[in-house]
Amino acid sequence: MDAQTYMRKEFLTVSPLETLSNIIQFMEERNEHWCVVVDDTKRVVGVISSWDIVERLVPDYLEDDKHLASFTSPDTFRERFREISPHTAKSLMTADVKTLAPTDSLMKVATLMSEFHIHCLPVVDKDGKLLGVIKQSEMRKAFKDILTE
Repeated sequence: MDAQTYMRKEFLTVSPLETLSNIIQFMEERNEHWCVVVDDTKRVVGVISSWDIVERLVPDYLEDDKHLASFTSPDTFRERFREISPHTAKSLMTADVKTLAPTDSLMKVATLMSEFHIHCLPVVDKDGKLLGVIKQSEMRKAFKDILTE
């Protein structure tokens, strides 16, 4: 049981220059909470998850003093999102991406997901080009396959 057996071959990718406004639209259209940022040669350069967006949305002063969130204006959320919406994928993405080779075992997939609290991992070739992704839902399929053996 390896990554290539369970990886998805259809997934959301964006350019490093794509704006957050467009990324949100793409994510909503595809019902995704995660996308892979790839360069012109399809090499993985980052990932953006809904969590990355939420982290950028929260102003620094609230990170430092979380109890102030209950005192913010009701419009703060809307205003803050409008502030960050023109930002590019490159400025929002997680650049330190954990990746898999197609022949990596599902135990390696599970270990990376567990250790780094990752819900989705890109599968890349030896040159770092994106081949697929494996999500927790694919792991669930593997679990089901084991139960029905």
